[in-house]
Amino acid sequence: MKIVLLAGTDQTKARLHQQMEEMFQGLFHILSYAIDTGLPETIAADLVVFSSKQVADEISEKNLLSAGQRKVTAVRTIPMDYLDQVMKLAKGERILLVNDRLETALESIEALRRIGVDHIEMIPWAPTETLPLPLPKVAITPGEGYLVPAEINTVVDIGPRVFDFSTIAAILYQTGYYQNCSKAFSEGYLKKIIHMASKLADSHREIETLNQHLSEVIDGLNDGLMVFNQEGWVSVLNEKARQLLKVPDRGKSPIALTRLLSSAELKHFLLHEEVQEKILMLFQQEILVKKLVDPKSLTTAVILKNVQETIASGNQIKRDLMRRGFFARYTFDDLIGNSEALEKVKKTSRKLAASDLTVLLVGESGTGKEMIASSIHRASPRWEGPFLAVNFSALSDELIESELFGYEEGAFTGARKGGKMGLFEQADGGTIFLDEIGDISGKVQSRLLRVLQEKEIMPVGGHEIRSINVRIVAATNQNLEALVSRGIFREDLYYRLKNGFIHLPPLRQRKEDILPLAAHFISMETKRSLLLEREVKQAMENYHWPGNIRELQNLVSYMLAVAEGDYLTLEHFPDSHFFSQGFSSSLNQKKPPVFLTPAEEKVLCLMATCHRKGEKTGRESLCRRLRELEEREGRDAHSLQPRWTFHQVRVVLGGLVEKGLIQAGTGRQGSRLTEKGIRYIEEQKYNGC
Repeated sequence: MKIVLLAGTDQTKARLHQQMEEMFQGLFHILSYAIDTGLPETIAADLVVFSSKQVADEISEKNLLSAGQRKVTAVRTIPMDYLDQVMKLAKGERILLVNDRLETALESIEALRRIGVDHIEMIPWAPTETLPLPLPKVAITPGEGYLVPAEINTVVDIGPRVFDFSTIAAILYQTGYYQNCSKAFSEGYLKKIIHMASKLADSHREIETLNQHLSEVIDGLNDGLMVFNQEGWVSVLNEKARQLLKVPDRGKSPIALTRLLSSAELKHFLLHEEVQEKILMLFQQEILVKKLVDPKSLTTAVILKNVQETIASGNQIKRDLMRRGFFARYTFDDLIGNSEALEKVKKTSRKLAASDLTVLLVGESGTGKEMIASSIHRASPRWEGPFLAVNFSALSDELIESELFGYEEGAFTGARKGGKMGLFEQADGGTIFLDEIGDISGKVQSRLLRVLQEKEIMPVGGHEIRSINVRIVAATNQNLEALVSRGIFREDLYYRLKNGFIHLPPLRQRKEDILPLAAHFISMETKRSLLLEREVKQAMENYHWPGNIRELQNLVSYMLAVAEGDYLTLEHFPDSHFFSQGFSSSLNQKKPPVFLTPAEEKVLCLMATCHRKGEKTGRESLCRRLRELEEREGRDAHSLQPRWTFHQVRVVLGGLVEKGLIQAGTGRQGSRLTEKGIRYIEEQKYNGC
């Protein structure tokens, strides 16, 4: 018996075809078609199954079916495979439910609610709609992950909706197999429900294990920690807090705050006073008490510190750091130039300095990233704290770990007796500048991510977790997005670093600053009153400056060393070997670098490979090759990323056309690389392209 399945998209067709094959186990001969990839001129079958009412209406308009054709219009529901990920989302969290059309997004929400997903607030959205504000941090999508807005980092792809049991029963009824097969199919459906329940039970056990580990971590903190809810029930009380408050260990069960605390002054401060921080005398000790209220859950976290111990430790560390020169030398006043590009950088930097966000500085070598980092620190509330700079390109993995996190005595051969405090601890209360962040290994990336997430470190060879209060400013001259797409740099770390983002323009994009900078470097190195000849000024303004400000400073230093009179002329220039590019006005015409999304890079790389082999690059051919590439790379069967579709390839090709890297073609010959696209591939030096 022949059944024809008709769906809207190729991805939906593939998922529903797979479901029918799994359910019916060869009982029927099943053919499937998708509207977006083409339909046959006529459709003849014992039964036609439409994936949705919209598809049924569209097929009806095309008059592809005979008048007496038996048909079933499916009712679809959420697949159970990824439902556990939806259930793990926090209660009350705002979620953006993304689909290709608003109607299907609403249908997905209704399907989720029918099966009991009511603990989150789901907002329907399609690309034709305006994004809601504030933008949710998490998105759910039924197989349309490429439509999720780039600003949302967490995506739960539950896969395309599948036939519900009533649709399976309708197919059996229409084909005459209902009496003989309905029991077997209902048992199979029940097995899926049991499997889902088993996965949720496993998740519950994992959570219990994590909670146990979390309790051990909390008890290892140097500060006291207490957490209570708006009803006054204490859910967290670590070992240090018990010591400071003289509270005996009464197990893990919640206890009323009013019964726990003996100090009336402390109770009043925690429950009634609006101030967030206060020093109280408790048991003949000065205790600094800070309270932080979560407005969403109305839970209050309380941090307790022994004042004398904290002051003694902090002052000693700061005195040592200042003696060793760990302070920021530059302010925003030290940034020379009045170009619009530089003023924009200074304006953004000043605003970010007032916050405590992690900042990522991106710019070519020699654009002044350390000066900006130093200026941000000096303009921040942390300006009295230390400022430490680390250049990752100069250190091995082992040195990076021991320098950043410190080490315990005996951690490795040659370890200093008594151990060593790491730079993160030394920078406590201040700022640490991590230069050349793109050069660190995956191992160091994982440890750095923990610092950003938890504000905690563990020394090499140590077992005690230490809390730190450090602001991180990172810098790179690399395209981190490209490194992420190639699996070299962690995506989660990249977005953690990019809380605050500043792009530093190259010197060629701020030409009006070149001469003021040259004059500044002259005044720094000599007291002589020297003037630049007009030809020198023109040459400087026309040069491309691949080495940026550092290259300009080197040139001025050279000219001052060889000059004798009151003018600096072209005769004082070094020969052409001094420059990475010769002095030529044509060099000023170079364009800034092109930045591509990971999907665009993958398609461009594949097109370059086909270009060299003389093979066609039509949309159909590219889509097939991309899918084959996924399989060769070992694409996880449970991956949340959708398989490549013709629509997705079409969108990516459009982006590459807009950036001038390819020229759109028609027919099977397809698109081709432009000269700009070929140069881009050669400059990036991608492996395998």
